[in-house]
Amino acid sequence: MSEDQFTKLFTYMQQRFDAIDGRLEQVDLHFDQLQRAADGCVKEVLDLREEVGMIEHRLNRHEAYVQAIAQKVGAKLQEVKT
Repeated sequence: MSEDQFTKLFTYMQQRFDAIDGRLEQVDLHFDQLQRAADGCVKEVLDLREEVGMIEHRLNRHEAYVQAIAQKVGAKLQEVKT
């Protein structure tokens, strides 16, 4: 192989590797964006689960208050169908 052929081959291979590197950088960028979006969704779900748990606890506490008040005043509570 002559030096000219080697230089052409080397240049061609370098261009191909540069193109592949560029595409891999784009894939990495898109993957990072997807990962951040997924992490954000997971955080939102976890936050909502925590909030629902707090609301449930508060609702149970209010229900206990209503039951205690009804018992004190002698009122009979009926379950309301919605």
